[in-house]
Amino acid sequence: MGIVVPLDRLGVPFDEFAAMLDEAVRRYHAAQDDRYLAAVLATLSWIAGMVDNDPLTRRLSPATLSAQQEVRVAAAAIMYNVEDPIFGLTGTIHPDWARGIAQTLEWVLGPDQATGRRQQPAPLQISMPSRSSGA
Repeated sequence: MGIVVPLDRLGVPFDEFAAMLDEAVRRYHAAQDDRYLAAVLATLSWIAGMVDNDPLTRRLSPATLSAQQEVRVAAAAIMYNVEDPIFGLTGTIHPDWARGIAQTLEWVLGPDQATGRRQQPAPLQISMPSRSSGA
């Protein structure tokens, strides 16, 4: 059964997103105690609409672009042990969980609009699907 992801939630090509989600599921089955990996999977699942609660606050919230940006900012603050300016969760979330969320969202949100450069590498190192040139 395939998933349907609203494309306005993605700053990366769908095939790359799907490959990352598949790889996160595969790795999680082998390492369920890895908080970073679990956070990557939870974040990808939220964006894909497979779960309705955001991975940081667990609040019922669709993964709209603005919700992703809020969660990314808060997770990055927690990751660096800086006061979370949005939800006030610093000190209550494990840093590895916050890092998995922040890095996944940085990747999913895509390149910086001003520079066109990606801010964060993919959260998991995988070989991405090859693209056909359409020729």
